[in-house]
Amino acid sequence: MQAKKTVRAGIVGAGFSASFHYEAIQKVRCANVDVRGVFALDRAEEYAKARGIPCAASLDALIAECDVLHVCTTASSHEEVAVKALRAG
Repeated sequence: MQAKKTVRAGIVGAGFSASFHYEAIQKVRCANVDVRGVFALDRAEEYAKARGIPCAASLDALIAECDVLHVCTTASSHEEVAVKALRAG
């Protein structure tokens, strides 16, 4: 049997949607998901502490640590975050 792939995930945002995404990540069974951290303009430290994950110092720092980014911000900022992540590779 082949070992499960490990995917490094990051969460941008710390509100309801981010909480929902974190809970969904915990249910993934086809891969090992390593949540590398969270970045948010509000409540990031509280969110990180409650889940035992790091709080990233910047969006760029989080992007550098991740294979997958969960964009859980307000809809008006999705494009900016996604484009930044795509440009980073």
